[in-house]
Amino acid sequence: MPDFSITVGATRPSIIVQLCDADGPINLASVSDVKFYMSKNAVPIITGAACSVQDSANGIVRYDWIADDTAEPGLCFGQFELTYSADSSTQRIPDEGYTEILIQPAQ
Repeated sequence: MPDFSITVGATRPSIIVQLCDADGPINLASVSDVKFYMSKNAVPIITGAACSVQDSANGIVRYDWIADDTAEPGLCFGQFELTYSADSSTQRIPDEGYTEILIQPAQ
């Protein structure tokens, strides 16, 4: 079962994710930027789209879809990239695997 599901061409609901590592939710207070990446069949669909932080202390972020993101049905794989303020280092979440996103055909 995918982590998130949306219909072809839809832009709602937004994908809202709690970013966690081995220690639990990531506090985003020291993060300057959060970006979203998504691919299907190893072909990039979204490359570094801006996310908004919904709850910094609990690591909750939101990505708002545009119609092109969901234009084709199929199983997609997403990751979020954090950029840390102090040294511009980056981290991908999840760090193992992906967030599975199913784009369902319209009925």
